[in-house]
Amino acid sequence: MRAQPMSADERAARRRASIVGYLQRHKETRREKLCLWRAKNPDKVRAQRRRCRQAHGDKLNQRWREWRLRNLDRERSRSREAKVRKRAHYTALERARREQQRLATPRWAKKETILQIYEEAVRRGLQVDHIVPLRSPIVCGLHWEGNLQMLTAAENASKKNSWWPNMPISRSA
Repeated sequence: MRAQPMSADERAARRRASIVGYLQRHKETRREKLCLWRAKNPDKVRAQRRRCRQAHGDKLNQRWREWRLRNLDRERSRSREAKVRKRAHYTALERARREQQRLATPRWAKKETILQIYEEAVRRGLQVDHIVPLRSPIVCGLHWEGNLQMLTAAENASKKNSWWPNMPISRSA
């Protein structure tokens, strides 16, 4: 007796099942080959990731935020471990920042007022920002009460050290 011919949908389903079976059977060898290819082609990998981020950046960011919320303890632990591993690096960065701030503080600055601004920011859950940044390729501001403002974390992060009122060049440059 002859078997009835398969429909296009049945052939497609059979083909998919065959591919899935192959992928499962050769999972480790495919992973090894992929790792080798990535090691040999870092520029192509970088370009591919850049294209993916440009095409799907919002979706990737959302997925990353959701993952971090589901894994808060794991992320906090990873962050603490990284700080322990890179303690010397973080210590050097903090010392450099404090030294920069010390050098940028004029003798006539009212240290008590500066301290009050920092305390008020902590009380409100804000960050203290230097209006004219202490370090910038264009200008270096001073650490005094007239150069401080309180901003939310998002506002402070978006400002970085690249913009301040009446700056000599436009913000887009």
